[in-house]
Amino acid sequence: MKRSKVILSILVMVCLLGAGYAWWRNKGDSSSFVVSGIIEADDIHVGSKVGGRVLKVVAKEGQTVKNGETLVLLEPKEFDASLAEAQASLRQAEAKLGLLTAGSRPEEIEQAEAAAKLAQADLDQLISGPRQQEIDQAAAEWKAAKAQAENAQKFLQRMEGLAKRELVAKQEYDDALTKADEAGQK
Repeated sequence: MKRSKVILSILVMVCLLGAGYAWWRNKGDSSSFVVSGIIEADDIHVGSKVGGRVLKVVAKEGQTVKNGETLVLLEPKEFDASLAEAQASLRQAEAKLGLLTAGSRPEEIEQAEAAAKLAQADLDQLISGPRQQEIDQAAAEWKAAKAQAENAQKFLQRMEGLAKRELVAKQEYDDALTKADEAGQK
């Protein structure tokens, strides 16, 4: 029993000494906790602003590099093609600019003026309204269509009477019905 009390008192004393030491170390600066050690990175991902095939890797694994230092060289073929395409687009845009600043050709001006005169004539005709001759023609066409519809309706009535007494074929009655419907829709 005596032996376990001694061990217990030694353990309590070691704990008190450890807590006191930790409190004494942190007492000076309460905002930071200092621990020594080594941090090791397993994976580092490096990317570039442009893509392409790698021609040569300049940096060695584990080598310390500085900001802006070349790590790899890319094949220039894709960049040369992109540069040529951009230069061609620039030349196209410059040619278009040249056409726009030179102004319109006389033929284009004449075509535009003719189209404007034609549009003005159409507008004037629409504003002035229909001519009396057009009104008379439309009235005559309407009267003819009305007479045709009335005729078809009378014919249908005659055919209905004959169809009820079975004096005409069903097909003839159907034809008369169709003609009356068509005349009524016009």
